[in-house]
Amino acid sequence: MVLVHRLLKNRVVEATGVEAYLLATAPAMARLPTLGFTPHHETYEHLGRVELGVRDLAARYAEMQREDRAAVGPDELLWEMCYTVPAPIEVAWDCHIDGDKRAQWDGAADRWTLQPDRAGRTGAGAVVHCAHGADTATLRITGWRPYESMTLLNPAEGLRPEIRLTYAFEPAPGGDTRVTVRLGRPRGVLGRPVGWVLKRAFGRTATASVPILTRLLGGPALA
Repeated sequence: MVLVHRLLKNRVVEATGVEAYLLATAPAMARLPTLGFTPHHETYEHLGRVELGVRDLAARYAEMQREDRAAVGPDELLWEMCYTVPAPIEVAWDCHIDGDKRAQWDGAADRWTLQPDRAGRTGAGAVVHCAHGADTATLRITGWRPYESMTLLNPAEGLRPEIRLTYAFEPAPGGDTRVTVRLGRPRGVLGRPVGWVLKRAFGRTATASVPILTRLLGGPALA
């Protein structure tokens, strides 16, 4: 209790410049190894040097703001595919969200139309109209981090369960881009059979479409 009381008077702000912080002792950091503490120490009379760690809470808040909280998580994953395309991340992102470009390689979308929200903004709250033949699906954008990730939601309707799809983009060696597509497990009474159908359909379409995208990016620029 004496140490905790003494730690209330510290030099964190003076030594690090961080004003909003979490201060942890070495035993506490051993139980929180993934939080990314910056080493720090304090010295007190009768207690000596105390090894500590500082977590910048303002920086962590900024990280949380950048995260796609609607993204499909590992505990709800039905299907996942990763592929690398020969283009920088800005080009790869554009090929996935621009309707004219996407129609050139995505076998599941003859037409892909991104419609801004009522305020005219593109992002969370906007919708995508995806048409393939006579079938048209309206997907709501629930997660939108340009050049990082986007999550699309096909709302439940009748017996059809809700379906979520996340695209994540990250730089790869040589200026390429690694794309990870994650399909969430449908919920509800028909979740299991619908999931089985979706898993096969997405796998078949992606296997055929990704090589087309790779060839297009490796050759002339997409129109």
